[in-house]
Amino acid sequence: MTAAATDQLTTLEEYEAPQRRLAGGSLRFLGAVGMSIGIQAPTGGLVFIPVFMAETVGSAGPLAFLLAIVAMLPIAYVVGAFSKRYASAGSVYAFNGGTLSPIFGFATCFALLAVYILYAGANVAAVGNDAQALLTAQGIHMSWLIPATVGWALGWYLCFRNIHFSALFILALEGAALLVIIVVGIVVMAKGGYGGHSLSLSPFKSHGLPINTLLIGLALAYTGFSGFEGAATVGEEAKLPRRVIPGAVIASLVFSGLAYVFGSYVETIGYPSAKALSKADVPMVTVAHQYLSPWVGTLVNVAALLSILGGVLACMNCAARLLFAMSRDGFVSTGLAATHPRQRSPYRAVALVAVLTALSYLALGKYTPLDVFFDTAELGVYMILVVYLITCVAGVVMARRERDTVLGIVSLVGIAFLAVVIKYQISPAPAYPFTRLLIVAGALLVLAFAIPLLTPSLRARLATSPLFKLARVDGGGGDSDLSAAAAK
Repeated sequence: MTAAATDQLTTLEEYEAPQRRLAGGSLRFLGAVGMSIGIQAPTGGLVFIPVFMAETVGSAGPLAFLLAIVAMLPIAYVVGAFSKRYASAGSVYAFNGGTLSPIFGFATCFALLAVYILYAGANVAAVGNDAQALLTAQGIHMSWLIPATVGWALGWYLCFRNIHFSALFILALEGAALLVIIVVGIVVMAKGGYGGHSLSLSPFKSHGLPINTLLIGLALAYTGFSGFEGAATVGEEAKLPRRVIPGAVIASLVFSGLAYVFGSYVETIGYPSAKALSKADVPMVTVAHQYLSPWVGTLVNVAALLSILGGVLACMNCAARLLFAMSRDGFVSTGLAATHPRQRSPYRAVALVAVLTALSYLALGKYTPLDVFFDTAELGVYMILVVYLITCVAGVVMARRERDTVLGIVSLVGIAFLAVVIKYQISPAPAYPFTRLLIVAGALLVLAFAIPLLTPSLRARLATSPLFKLARVDGGGGDSDLSAAAAK
């Protein structure tokens, strides 16, 4: 039976046909790291995420970021362990579908696809916020939607280009932007922070915060550097993916996490109080302005804008690859599994992701760009925590199957951390707007499972997927998966 007749690619050969093959072997370690760091966009996030953090945990923002790194390391290890066994554009689609069941693979991939689209929309809104601030300083006044849409269009075009170009572009933007933040931070600390006497370890103390408040702070921290798993979506395009992707996942988490710890510390000591920081619009810009000069503040704003633009590009790229992987099994249409003959990018999937990204921020266009960023990013965090949890459960199953004691223990630690964090997001009931966001996240997660459960034809296609068949044959550990063909 043909793929056209079933709207599914039924054999591995059809998966690997030239018109459906990504640019195998085109990314090395730094390129894969760039995809994850692009999603995290630490420079851009540092311009305003510490504001939300100060509202929630006061001056303990750096502590929350540091604890979030520790809490995420087991999850990063599990994702890396799966990346040694599976090299697929579908990431969790292959991990959880091959280890638990195709339905879990579909549901977690659908949820992660929604997360990346929400993150892309959040970054587009942040582009609008930063660009609007820059333009206003020059006496030019316009709606934030105009520069945001320019950023969105540029992101779409760059995603259409080959992945090697995209990854290097993202890495160059973030690298240049972080250099500016590091210089500002060194100067602020050399001057002793606010009043010349604020340099201390106080921001790394809890100051009697209730545990549920601190854990909400951890969830806000995940808004900044969740996305470290994004490197797994380029498994079919990386050179030696089983070596490159696991290292890229860990490296991006640690690198971006420490960047957020450093930047939030600089902002915390640079302001007279956490209350003052919580009322700031663009605290890193203000700190640079006050401790160095106005032109450095403008430079920080430009650096953040470049970082966030890289975030738009990375989120849309990763989302397109998840959609590309799912469409090979007939989700929406196998037509989305086509790659451009010259760029080798999943250009049709990119186009649909771009449209959905536009809807995610335009639907909230009447609100301020920071409100749009917060709502879409925090909604994404709630969903990605569940994706991480299910992936750690799959890690336990894989560990039992392969008698991998270390993977089993680390997966259980990850489950424990995530269970505690998720529990305190739900109970005690959080204040508005967290309750509303939790309800929307829950509805989207229910939809992720309902689609295959209520669609017998899709469920049948998932059951006969070449990707999952391959996983059942060799457990994902052999060299016969999609990356091997993509690299040819």
